[in-house]
Amino acid sequence: FFLVLTVFAVAVDDRGVFKSVAGLPIGLVLVFDILMGGPLTGASMNPARSFGPALVSWTWTDLWVYFIGPVTGAVIAASVYWLAFLRGREVSVPRTETPIGGGPEEELLPAE
Repeated sequence: FFLVLTVFAVAVDDRGVFKSVAGLPIGLVLVFDILMGGPLTGASMNPARSFGPALVSWTWTDLWVYFIGPVTGAVIAASVYWLAFLRGREVSVPRTETPIGGGPEEELLPAE
């Protein structure tokens, strides 16, 4: 929850003025998560990090927590951030002149 909320606040939101140092608050939140969650869960914030040892040891009890927890926390953080900071705000998406997939005007390289 806190990690996603911090990433939205300092790295994603276009109103952020500290984007050049966004890694600092994100890193501090990671330290906080490790110190607070370490004694409880081993501070596994990456589901793949929990899945690997479970696969090797063939221990599947309570593994669902490591998949549902981060996804649920991210969804709640996104909802809280939207309700607290983006609600009622017009969000603009930059438009480009060229299509994303390119166009016929692109030059093809000769086959070798």
